[in-house]
Amino acid sequence: MMLLLSILISTSHGSNKFNFMDKFIQCPYDESACVNDINCDSSSMGRRAGYFCNKWPFYSGGFAECCDTNEEFYTCTHAVYSYETNNVFCDFWYITQEVNAGDLQLCDCKTNNKEYCTSWICTTITDYDFNAGEEERSAVIDKLLLPNQIEIFGVHQCGYFTDAILTQNNEPIPQYCYKYDDFKSCYCIPEEEGEDVGYCKNSICHKYLNNKKHDIDYDRDQDWNSTEYQNARINITNATILEKWTANYTSSAINILESSTEISYEEYECVSSYSNDEYPLTDPVDKTECTKWNGNLRFEGDKFSVMECGVEAWNADTSTFRDFDPNTRSQGYISLDLNNKNVTYDDLEASYSYKWICKESGMDYRNNKQFTNFYLSTLIWSIGVGFILLFLIRCYMRYKYITLSSFFCVQGWFFFIFGSIAAVHGGFVSFFIYFLLQFIIFGHVICVKCKNKGKQPYGSVQRYDFDPIDEDSQLGIKRNNNNGKNDDDDKL
Repeated sequence: MMLLLSILISTSHGSNKFNFMDKFIQCPYDESACVNDINCDSSSMGRRAGYFCNKWPFYSGGFAECCDTNEEFYTCTHAVYSYETNNVFCDFWYITQEVNAGDLQLCDCKTNNKEYCTSWICTTITDYDFNAGEEERSAVIDKLLLPNQIEIFGVHQCGYFTDAILTQNNEPIPQYCYKYDDFKSCYCIPEEEGEDVGYCKNSICHKYLNNKKHDIDYDRDQDWNSTEYQNARINITNATILEKWTANYTSSAINILESSTEISYEEYECVSSYSNDEYPLTDPVDKTECTKWNGNLRFEGDKFSVMECGVEAWNADTSTFRDFDPNTRSQGYISLDLNNKNVTYDDLEASYSYKWICKESGMDYRNNKQFTNFYLSTLIWSIGVGFILLFLIRCYMRYKYITLSSFFCVQGWFFFIFGSIAAVHGGFVSFFIYFLLQFIIFGHVICVKCKNKGKQPYGSVQRYDFDPIDEDSQLGIKRNNNNGKNDDDDKL
């Protein structure tokens, strides 16, 4: 009765709430273990996932399989040089990965502080055919991007980020959303007052699922091929005006943020950087940039990941700089007398990270609070098998007058086999309940044994059988009695 009551109490609460019963059966998720270290050991990963802990209940069941791995590959396709700050940064890049190899992510820096990107969005294009011909792939990209090839069609501002780290400091940073597929919206945490590192030191990303795409068979070509949109693409040649029109068009069509579901919260921290401030004469362009950073990713209570990212290559040419005046380019200078320096196109080589790679390792969280884990394990293995079935076996063996040693042998095998199953299925608490029920049966058997000590159970009275008298011996006795002969007459 108490067990059923606890089931009702537990299942009436949300899966993310820890009441007394939840704490009794589930190890806490140790977020301090493996926060952003991809090389942490499997034991630390298991503690963070809630499989093990150093206090009650010690073990939450399940197999702590470590780990799910992935690699993401980043390539910058457009960079910006700022005359005001003499800085270079990437403002458009794409991402491919090992897992979900058919996904293509396009990332667009929407706002910057002329030193680095401060707010950006990464849109996901599922089932992109990387093996298609160049014309076919170009046709898809043309649909995805605006005519300037560095803005994504369907992206518009959807308010401002509402994370506490921004609202508490009154730091409004615009947030951008994508209409047609899943997307990740990110921002760089503003530097503290008086701090000027010249690169994004910490950033946060929110990943969203497009509800319309995942719940309904939705064809985004119905918007791409609409007459209104096609007329705008043909008639509006100014990229800035088209971008503003597109933002109004998409924002009026659907409230993207409200129709999206957040599935992950990601924190990134720069752990290593590069700066050429010590060599202003040989490197006239400021090349301050983060070169290695770690990530801590949480996916809506289902799993977590740790990530390690690093720069793989710097730009070898200036092909990604496409916004300069051709006349100025032909003269070789892009900035004259800026801080008493003459900056040429050659100076833009090796000025920013062109390729970088991220390695990811993660685990699923253990949720022993689910009915199919602890509660079902306790009902089946601890109560059903370990108590009821074993008690019926005890009754049967007593009815058949089978010795206690045989029953204890059966109980030992039950404890070893089904006790282990209960532990893996429902954790240490389920095993502990199994042990208590086994102890109750053992105590009952010993108690009955003590009460019947010295008594003979019904049907166990010994029978004494005697060998029958030999027939020849009987006849010999009769002859002696009837004939009155002595023994010598019977001898041959």
